[in-house]
Amino acid sequence: MGSEENKREPNIWPPEQVYPGFRDFLIKFYWELNKTSLAILDALIMSLDLTEDEAKTVRALHPGHDHQLRLLHYPPMDEATAADKYSARIGAHRDWSSFTILFQDANGGLKYYDRQSETFRDAIPKEGVLYMNIGDMFERVSNGECTSLLVEVIVSNGAFHRGIYPSALHEVVVRNPGRARYSIPYFFSPIGEGIIEPQLSLVEKAESRLFDPVSMMEYSKTMFERINVYVNQQRLPKPSTPSRPRSAMVQLQSSPGSSMLAPPSDPYELSSPSAGIKRKWDPSISAPPSSFLSVTSDDEDDDDEPNFDKWIRGPGGLPGFPQSISRPHVPPFPKRIQGPPDVDAMLQEAQFNRPAEMQFAAEVEHETRRAVDDEMRRHRQSREQHGPEPSLCPEQVRLLGLIASGRNVFYTGSAGCGKSTVLKAAVRMLRNDMGRKVHILAPTGRAALQVDGMSTWSYMGWTPDYHKKPLAELVDAGFRKFVKQRWRQTDVLIIDEISMVENHHLERINASLKAVRSWHDRANAPAFGGVQLIVTGDFCQLPPVKPFQFCMYCGLEMIPDDDEAEFNCPQNHGPFAETDKWAFKSRAWEEAKFEHVHLQQIHRQNDEYFIKLLQKCRLGLSFAPDETRTLMDHPCEVAKATRLFCTRREVTHLNTLNFNKLKTPIFEYGALDDFNWNRNQHPHLYYYNDREHDGTLKQCKDQRLDSKVQLRGGMLVVLQVNLDIKGGLVNGSQGIICGFEPWDAALLPKAKTQDDNIPPWQALTGEHAKLRETQIALFMNRQPVKAWPKVLFHNGKKRTIYASCVVNSIGDREPYSLLHRTQIPLVAGWAMSVHKSQGMTLDRVIVNLSRAFEEGQVYVALSRATSLGGLKIEGGSEGLSIVSGGNPEVQQFLEAKFGEGLFADCARPRSDVSGSPSPSSSPQPSLDDVPSIIDLTTPEPEAAK
Repeated sequence: MGSEENKREPNIWPPEQVYPGFRDFLIKFYWELNKTSLAILDALIMSLDLTEDEAKTVRALHPGHDHQLRLLHYPPMDEATAADKYSARIGAHRDWSSFTILFQDANGGLKYYDRQSETFRDAIPKEGVLYMNIGDMFERVSNGECTSLLVEVIVSNGAFHRGIYPSALHEVVVRNPGRARYSIPYFFSPIGEGIIEPQLSLVEKAESRLFDPVSMMEYSKTMFERINVYVNQQRLPKPSTPSRPRSAMVQLQSSPGSSMLAPPSDPYELSSPSAGIKRKWDPSISAPPSSFLSVTSDDEDDDDEPNFDKWIRGPGGLPGFPQSISRPHVPPFPKRIQGPPDVDAMLQEAQFNRPAEMQFAAEVEHETRRAVDDEMRRHRQSREQHGPEPSLCPEQVRLLGLIASGRNVFYTGSAGCGKSTVLKAAVRMLRNDMGRKVHILAPTGRAALQVDGMSTWSYMGWTPDYHKKPLAELVDAGFRKFVKQRWRQTDVLIIDEISMVENHHLERINASLKAVRSWHDRANAPAFGGVQLIVTGDFCQLPPVKPFQFCMYCGLEMIPDDDEAEFNCPQNHGPFAETDKWAFKSRAWEEAKFEHVHLQQIHRQNDEYFIKLLQKCRLGLSFAPDETRTLMDHPCEVAKATRLFCTRREVTHLNTLNFNKLKTPIFEYGALDDFNWNRNQHPHLYYYNDREHDGTLKQCKDQRLDSKVQLRGGMLVVLQVNLDIKGGLVNGSQGIICGFEPWDAALLPKAKTQDDNIPPWQALTGEHAKLRETQIALFMNRQPVKAWPKVLFHNGKKRTIYASCVVNSIGDREPYSLLHRTQIPLVAGWAMSVHKSQGMTLDRVIVNLSRAFEEGQVYVALSRATSLGGLKIEGGSEGLSIVSGGNPEVQQFLEAKFGEGLFADCARPRSDVSGSPSPSSSPQPSLDDVPSIIDLTTPEPEAAK
């Protein structure tokens, strides 16, 4: 079994009437073992003398929802079977987890490898003693100082999970053929998405790094795939039975001579007779399900065979398990259940008779681990070439652990701290590793497309006119079939760019979700109907637009006073102060009881003095006179730089002026839009097919790629996608069009396979790679002039820029409908609006602040630059004064949540940070002021239930 919070692999339980208290006890037992394991983890951390940050990172990798507790039953065997070496032995292997702790009965079978004698030795069962061994993951964390033990198990029979026991290394021999054996291993494992790598202090100590970074998910998947490859290569000894599966499996037998063998190509279907849960497991995709139980009923008991029920309840049994339970009369339960508890399989007796495969798999295990390391290294190098998300830093890993705990989380930080990186990692973890239904929202359609999500309006089934409805009517609208279904199926809501979400908009969302998701008990409905809420953004950036436009209670248009400092409802709801426009001022925010996290490590800039100036700008602290002089007059290299303006009119004027100065031929590209509509799953999305007069889809109007792109030689351009991260060509890279390359079908980007050796800028990877390949070829076929632009970037790299296809998954459930636009990912680079530049990294930028009208604009504009040497400010220093004082409500909020140190550190005089800056010694309130990861992820047994 695993955590009840792990919905990707739900626990499957025997009926409550068969084992009353069984489920509740095991859930409690699981979390008690987690507490014990965390204490062991702390002891290991202390023994390795890790730094404080390293210790926090290692703890955060183990939030508690990824462990496995297994109840194993090894039935007795007859003498003939025991004498067969292929039936009685399973070779040695290492655990893949961080470590394992083991309960075993008196009929022990665990053996461990003694390096001194180079033999296996018995781990003799002793009362009150738990055996523990280090697994592969912690061996990597410790850089080999804690080595993964080679162990084997001697048991009476080997009823292993589909033939591959994925952690503890076993060798199965006969000790007491006529007796069964019970054992309970607890595999303490990291989160699937967490990066497992040697800690820096240990690498420096050893002067070498023994392992490359890898995630538990990648490692497990690759190990399974390679083991299956070895088995499928049929390098096995010939079996004595007439038929053999291509991969190692458990054979289920209902009677001697009558076998039921699951085909190797068909994954098991697991069913719960009590809950009706059905799911499939494919070992090439993920680790096997955690709910493999082997139980024996009291109804038919053999006196000479240890009984599970007696073992856990009787003297010396598991502490805390009910000693006496009045059991109702139920139909006879099968005496022994082995393997996956499928409805049909529950009526079968399991006998493991594929030991040859197991022996073979174990024999190649050591070779496999080496091969996996090599493969992981190749995968990492490939990911670096193909533009994956960067690895998480320690504070980001801790934040990911906090999100995994199930709490509502608000996280923020300066531009360049990696908020988007954490968002993408959290989505992968929640969807892929925890099986959660996640929806990503943003206040506008453009912002939503940037994060492959939908606008808050679309998710709620609203249009902006819905704000004209009274709240009661708005809530009732949530009971429409598809809207209600979407809301009730949601596990996690992620809202990006929270600074632009207005107070009452969040209130409306909260009230609607509570009404629909908790309709049976609205009075006690939890915030947002019990959905886990993760919000991110920076309140120091762009504020809500047109707050309090319509009364939330009656829908009437609000009447502002002369200064628009207060809004009044014609029906006397309110008044509402303009200063209360922020989402954090809403009652919904307080109800959500967020954990507030402030990310402090900046990844975009590495000039500490410049970082301090940006922090002051963000927090509204006035620049000192010498700081203003430095910003306005410093050595810089801004030739052929992009200019940022606060208004679109200025942008259009400068781009048009410079474009018309060029005399080279014009190449025009029209976007190719398409909507792959899954009509059966999403009939309500019919309007996504609506098109503009130019043939583009209306729903693509907020795409970051333009509907029409005009290019010509000598034109300054900005790249809109991550083309080659390793080569420094990312979203925001600037360059000059140096020519055009005739279309050659052989050179088109294509979906990359494992054996392809093509450059990263021509390789398409990911879930929709084949679709993108097709759309790019179709895009060029439809263009009047078939030529690709060639760009010489400021870093000296020259690249042919092919079309990019951006695919967005739309709909409530899989398979999703797909909205996609294909276009050349370049825009004119002479000028750009501050708003459109959000998220970009510009090596050279000229900022004009003469028309700045919001304090957030100044900060967004300045923080696009990577260094002072690539930044020039025009339009006078008056624009810098708009940050003076900042927004007082935002300042008070940040100070209340993250402490005065957030401001005090930025207010240091220049002498404290000039010269050779040292790392900031400011306090880190963001993650230290909330409960520790250990506290967050070890709930009391009642909460865990």
